Amino acid sequence: MGEMGRQRLLPLIASITALGIMLMISASVAIASASDWQQFQKDEVNIGWTTDHAPVAGPNEKAHQYLEGCGWSGIDVTPIVADDVGGNPDLDLVYVHTCGGNIWACWKNNGSVKWSKTTSVGGFPFQVGNPTYGNNKIYVPTNNGHLFIFNAATGAQLNNIAVCDDYQLNTPVTYYNGRVFFGDWNGPKKYYCYWENGTECWNRSSTSGGGYYWAGAAVIGDYLVYGDDKSNLTSVYWCNGTTADEINVSAVYGVDAKEIRSSITWNETYERIYFTSKGGYCYALGFDESTGTFNTADKWCTNIGYSTSTPAVYNGRVYVGYNNGFSSGKLYCLNENNGNEIWNASIGPVQASPALSIQGSDVYIYVTTNCENGRLYCIKDNGGTYEQKWSYITHEAGGSGGYILQGVAISNGSLYFGNDGGYLYIINEKLTKPDLTVTAINNSTIYNGTYNIITATVENVGNGSAGTFNVTLNDGSGVVDDVSVEGLNAGEQTQVKLLWTPTTTNSYTLTVTADSGGVIDEWNEGNNTMQKTLTPIGIPATDLVVSEVC
Repeated sequence: MGEMGRQRLLPLIASITALGIMLMISASVAIASASDWQQFQKDEVNIGWTTDHAPVAGPNEKAHQYLEGCGWSGIDVTPIVADDVGGNPDLDLVYVHTCGGNIWACWKNNGSVKWSKTTSVGGFPFQVGNPTYGNNKIYVPTNNGHLFIFNAATGAQLNNIAVCDDYQLNTPVTYYNGRVFFGDWNGPKKYYCYWENGTECWNRSSTSGGGYYWAGAAVIGDYLVYGDDKSNLTSVYWCNGTTADEINVSAVYGVDAKEIRSSITWNETYERIYFTSKGGYCYALGFDESTGTFNTADKWCTNIGYSTSTPAVYNGRVYVGYNNGFSSGKLYCLNENNGNEIWNASIGPVQASPALSIQGSDVYIYVTTNCENGRLYCIKDNGGTYEQKWSYITHEAGGSGGYILQGVAISNGSLYFGNDGGYLYIINEKLTKPDLTVTAINNSTIYNGTYNIITATVENVGNGSAGTFNVTLNDGSGVVDDVSVEGLNAGEQTQVKLLWTPTTTNSYTLTVTADSGGVIDEWNEGNNTMQKTLTPIGIPATDLVVSEVC
């Protein structure tokens, strides 16, 4: 290669290197950690599941933080969780928008308030448009048509945009690639795209005339997909809002779909979108990621009853909620391939969207119920059936504050949710530990000068299993026997046989100690011993009698 070729190549290499660095930096900004739950159902495709651990053994109330309540409304959004906010590894925060028009940033570990800022509020007493996080900013839609943008770390207000004054922005905000997407319900009935700095990129009027209520969008390749109140599905280029495809769900499926009031879930593995409608159905529909068109030959719908729940899809299964007003409802597990029901759990009115914690091969579903005695449930998918691991009822249950409209965010072993009482809850794993205690010392007559068997009953009264531990017998002079027990599950007991040879006929106070070596971490380290006073007797003399002489 000549000198000119080398001169041209060096700048090219430098440019490529710089571009690579820029791409890596860009990727590092865009990629959220596995522990983040930065959007309504975790991300821009509403995936709804994480590999983060979540409580299984039982619920422990880590935080119960009052933010704001307004009678029958308080917190009606799913909390947003962001780690390392602003690049600060010590700044892990939870964000919640409340009924009176306030955005709160709370510490992730204990729920205490770091900052709060005022947004805006209209006559509608609920704030149901879910905020989102992106690039160190929090985007907050309000029930009087404003979009607020705040610095996520400091709470400094960056923008207050009157998108459609005095009308409701009731959809989750979807963040993707430096832009946010959302719709209005009872105003111009448009879907909007704004740059993250608050500048409008595009807006598109509803073709059907239906507004957008809880109808959050999914970003699929180059396309944005969302539903509306006239049962239309729309696919547009997310970069400019140009229509790629649009269908009417009622016409395509031959049912009365009514309003689509769930977000769209996309699963790349199955190349399908999933959603529900108030007409009582859960739907799956093929979608071509390369063209932005709906594949109406690849579809199913299952009648589950009235639903505004956004489905969560994992490993060939669709998890979705149904509610019959505030009185009853179910969590459904459907076959992803054909929509057939696998099982259902009658746990109460599920208006929220399920959140899944994938722990190895186990799937745990976390869902709330929207009723006066609203609960948080942990359900394990056991294949052909389910197992309710636990349920948690809030302090506000029994009144207007007990309703839990939206679902949970999962992050780093904890669950985050709010209720109409205006409280933010953080629930983590109930600790499991063993608790070894000696419940009985049984014996027959004790003889002096010979081996005696002392039988002690050892029970694990804790809620966790104990590994190998030792049980000792002390007669006051020191340990006279030491027996190893290979382990004891919670609630189990075992009998341990200890040997003792007394040397006098005086009274002895015997002490039996479970886990004498202190190797087991227990709930109560002070209940491991039991004492009993025994008095040996002499060994009866042997009396030999000749009964017969042959």
